[in-house]
Amino acid sequence: MPKPTITTLYPHQHTLGEGAFWHQPTEQLWWVDILQKRIYASDAAGQNLRTWHMPELVGFALPRPDGRFWVGLQSGLHIADLLDGGESRLERVDTLTHPDGEVRFNDACLGPDGSLYASTMAMDAESVLGKIVHYSLDGTHTLIADSFVIGNGPLWHPQLGLLMVETVGHEGRPKGIYLAQTESPETNWLAWPWDSSPDGISTDGAGNIWVGGYGGHVIRQFSTSGDLLRAIDLPALNPTKVAVHPDGRLFVTTAGENVTDAQRAQYPLTGQLLVVEGI
Repeated sequence: MPKPTITTLYPHQHTLGEGAFWHQPTEQLWWVDILQKRIYASDAAGQNLRTWHMPELVGFALPRPDGRFWVGLQSGLHIADLLDGGESRLERVDTLTHPDGEVRFNDACLGPDGSLYASTMAMDAESVLGKIVHYSLDGTHTLIADSFVIGNGPLWHPQLGLLMVETVGHEGRPKGIYLAQTESPETNWLAWPWDSSPDGISTDGAGNIWVGGYGGHVIRQFSTSGDLLRAIDLPALNPTKVAVHPDGRLFVTTAGENVTDAQRAQYPLTGQLLVVEGI
């Protein structure tokens, strides 16, 4: 199997790069830096970069069918107009609270109709406060699953349905990828035996599933049966999510938080947005 070529699309140091998403109708790549409170968009070559600074931690920005955006801020879900010049207009849809502690949005995906599946997590990354919630286009919401420390993903898969990630795990829900089922209890679709933690998930044109690995330097591709197809070593720590271009290129967000100088010397592209080609 040929060794892929790995380069940087955007060399800015992201503290917590996340949420990579390729939007084919506009041929735009979208991603966020959660801790720097920024939303980014560019074309596939990394040109025509646009940024928007948000007033709070931002977990995701995803396009809606009406041309606006789902934006998950720490305090709750918003529908946004992301305008030229970095300007934005935010309309609150829901307020995000939990009686037992602080929470925030962490990641999200679109359903087939453009509705939203969003994950939440505990701000202390230890308490079991996270959930997976579905938001219809009109903003009404339904709880899909709870009992997460760091809810991640999720991914609406055309064959499997909704996949959800527990990134760190706890006694009641080990870290891994879970399948939400409407007429029966959810199942642990993929246990996670590696030292890293499963992060954002996405799918490619063949229906295979790509998984980031926080705390490691590998992205992994799985079949719909959960078989490991490919593991790609990266020159970067903390790959958080993979977006797949129609031509097969991968765009990978990474996180530079809590990385030492020695680790950066070993993994010099940590914190940057990567392009993986030739796979």
